[in-house]
Amino acid sequence: MLKKIFGNLPAKLVSLLIAILIWFHVVTEQSYEYSIDCFLTLVNIPQEYILLSPLPEKVTVRFFGRGKELIKMLFREPSVFIDAGGFRYGTRNYEILPRDVQLGERELSVREIIYPKIISVDLDKYGTVRIPIVSNLEIIASPGYILSKPPVFDPGEVILQGPLQHITHVEYISTVAETLRNLNKSITRLVEFDIDDTLLSVIPAKTTVIVEVEPSFSKKFEGLPVKLINVPKGIKAKLLIKEIDVEVTGTQGAIDSLVSSQIEVYVDFNQVPELGPERLPPLIETLPGLIPKPLKPQYFEVKIGS
Repeated sequence: MLKKIFGNLPAKLVSLLIAILIWFHVVTEQSYEYSIDCFLTLVNIPQEYILLSPLPEKVTVRFFGRGKELIKMLFREPSVFIDAGGFRYGTRNYEILPRDVQLGERELSVREIIYPKIISVDLDKYGTVRIPIVSNLEIIASPGYILSKPPVFDPGEVILQGPLQHITHVEYISTVAETLRNLNKSITRLVEFDIDDTLLSVIPAKTTVIVEVEPSFSKKFEGLPVKLINVPKGIKAKLLIKEIDVEVTGTQGAIDSLVSSQIEVYVDFNQVPELGPERLPPLIETLPGLIPKPLKPQYFEVKIGS
């Protein structure tokens, strides 16, 4: 029995293969309908405009044609091209038509645009604005060192490009948040910008930050006068202690030239409701780039009333 089944096996396999090929040819010569997702592309957008809202990535289209042509389409999908050459500023609802489907040399016809049938094309004018850079860097010098001046960016401003609706009210661009720790010498490095609007572009894409670090020096000032500020009208209040010792840290040149008249110390009466009248911290103001620290006392008491 098995001998009859497997006898002359090569010839039987060839016959089976021929039968399959004949069947496949007959089947694929027949016409069918088939739906497929086609990539959507907007072309010929006027140079002065930019697309505000993303379009659907694909459009579902129903095709009609011979099986052979439909099979070819599975390996190379047709595309939908919408010509925006005549589009202008604003929102336009566009009905996708069969003629927008690019078939190439395929012997197919478009039976129906299934979804979406209508798309919304939102165009805005393309604009350019020059804006400054704002640092979002946290810079921490090593013990015994100090920043000699605020970080400097080169360039200090950038060109922002994109839809006018998006750039009109942008006043500055920030660097990415980053912490530079334990600096004991000046550094120069590239930093990126913090921007999440995909429709905007920045020129240049990065900027150089220059951080200057120097050894720190300190000087003590004793018996500086303290002023009580923001006392409401009709309220009598005074400080029980009216002097303070302060230590100021900075670069050697800044510290050597610093005098006591360049340091102002205040106690703010507005902090009484939050902190109470017994533990009010001093507010110390001095030249930019210097770091003041209260030594004694570190808190002040306010006496309210006669």
